[in-house]
Amino acid sequence: MLVINQGNTTLANTDLKIGQLQKRVTHLINTIRTQPDSAQQKISECDSLGANAAILMAQQGQRDTLCNDEIKNLTLVLAEKDSALTDCENGFSGIRQVADSSLNEQLNMVIQIKGLNKQLKRKVFFSRVLSVGCLILTSVSATLILMQQKR
Repeated sequence: MLVINQGNTTLANTDLKIGQLQKRVTHLINTIRTQPDSAQQKISECDSLGANAAILMAQQGQRDTLCNDEIKNLTLVLAEKDSALTDCENGFSGIRQVADSSLNEQLNMVIQIKGLNKQLKRKVFFSRVLSVGCLILTSVSATLILMQQKR
């Protein structure tokens, strides 16, 4: 931005100089037109007019160069911003892909957890049935042993 601001300042100064030179050239042209035809005076005023016109043309050339430099600088800044925008878009796309992948993984894990919870419930139920079976078997065994000892 500093380069652009400097370019704007230089461009404004050049525009001011060009404006002043244009006023001088216009004044000299009007002076030449309004004064009587004295060859010596007209020649000196024409020489002054020629010198001022040459300076004006040089200033116009400098202004054109400054404008071209300003266009190049702005083009570079625009290219850098476009590059930064492209990098941001690529980063955003990568983040989106990671987030989508993470959500899919999360859904898969939720499904796995539900399946494992069902298996765990079945195992717990089976374990309880076995515990009840063992309790019944133990009771029957104890009863049989006690009955045999009484005999």
